[in-house]
Amino acid sequence: MTPSELSDLLWSQVDRVAPHLLPNGKKDGHEWVAGNVNGDKGNSLKVNLSGKKKWADFAEGDGGDMLDLWMACRGINLHQAMQEAKAFLGIREDDHHFDARREKRFSRPDRKKIARYVTRTESHLEYLQSRAYRLKSRSDTRLSAKGLEWRT
Repeated sequence: MTPSELSDLLWSQVDRVAPHLLPNGKKDGHEWVAGNVNGDKGNSLKVNLSGKKKWADFAEGDGGDMLDLWMACRGINLHQAMQEAKAFLGIREDDHHFDARREKRFSRPDRKKIARYVTRTESHLEYLQSRAYRLKSRSDTRLSAKGLEWRT
């Protein structure tokens, strides 16, 4: 689950999440109001409950999505906030998002096999000549496994 997906789930239950994160806050119209992310009394931090998916602490200039609020209120990083939010929502999921990535394996293409499918045409000669390569004829170049070679 991505952070944005989890944030959307938290916003869908903002009426439960806001009081959980800011228990000393109060509902004021279509907003949950608190003093700051520490839950102090006041009215500078507002969480929109009407579906706009925004919160802002006007005293500090902070704001963002619901996971940002979770991190700010708890003083934790994104990974910890995601784990706590999933537990709060009752989501049971194997979290492999932050596991070490497996080393990717690459193989080089076989140039000899590729060279069979590449044909020389007049257009490649026109291109080379437009780039200031002076060729007398098609026989001045040869396509090999190493690429385009010049004959002298």
